[in-house]
Amino acid sequence: MRKIDLLTLIIIVTLSFSLSAQEKAAKPSNVKKLKDYSFIPQGKARFEKKEFEVNAFFISKYEISNEQYREFLDSLKNNCETDKLKFAQIDSTQWSKIFNSYNNQPLVDNYSWHPAYSKYPVVNISYEAAILYCQWFTEKFNRNNKNNGIYYEFSLPTKQQWIRAARGNNNTEYAWGSPRLLGEIYYCNFRNLNSENIHLNPKTGKYEIVESYLSKINGADITAPVKSYIANQFEIYNMCGNVAEMIIEKGTAMGGSWNDTGYDVRVESSQDYKSALPFIGFRPIMTLITK
Repeated sequence: MRKIDLLTLIIIVTLSFSLSAQEKAAKPSNVKKLKDYSFIPQGKARFEKKEFEVNAFFISKYEISNEQYREFLDSLKNNCETDKLKFAQIDSTQWSKIFNSYNNQPLVDNYSWHPAYSKYPVVNISYEAAILYCQWFTEKFNRNNKNNGIYYEFSLPTKQQWIRAARGNNNTEYAWGSPRLLGEIYYCNFRNLNSENIHLNPKTGKYEIVESYLSKINGADITAPVKSYIANQFEIYNMCGNVAEMIIEKGTAMGGSWNDTGYDVRVESSQDYKSALPFIGFRPIMTLITK
């Protein structure tokens, strides 16, 4: 009996030391050059009527931009990493699945490459490409920011981490801590449809959605710059709307996009995807691994 008690005590002490080391490492003061990342303290993620405890981590304040992604592609090209470059390519032709041929060509030609769109979120990339970006940035950051005893790892968030960062300590539908999409201004980039867009077709007797200028009144026809609208309590932008964001669970994107209506840009909104799309992007998280 004494042996069991002693073993239990050793385990408790070991776990306590490990947790203490992780909490110490996770303090923002111990992290180098992460001005564009927000610290998310340990807390609860609330979704699907359940609560999940989530350890502390960091998350990008912004969705990864075209400018950042181009740097990644240039690095692969310069280092002749042709196999990775094959998976990392942007499929700009995906814009044609949203707009007709007359409207989509400027986006196909310019969105990912023109300087005017540098601060806009990267889209039309695969899940594998987002994973490769995180791996590349992990190597780059650790190479440039050596910190004895700490290894910085960038990755896609779990669903629990994403919701914890989006919702924070609130329990509201949207990331900015409100049940509403509109105050004096619109709080996010979404497909604005309301009663003015509902039409009863006299021939079919069915209600239809009619696009009008009212559906564009939130200020963006497609995506908006990654630093737009209202930040949440952790100073994170566009967790709801703009682009839906990939998580580590392959084929699932969270938060809705510019192409989704108000109900579908809630914190808990998720959508399935199988390939690169014009309304899906990503933002990495960063965790600290103590050596």
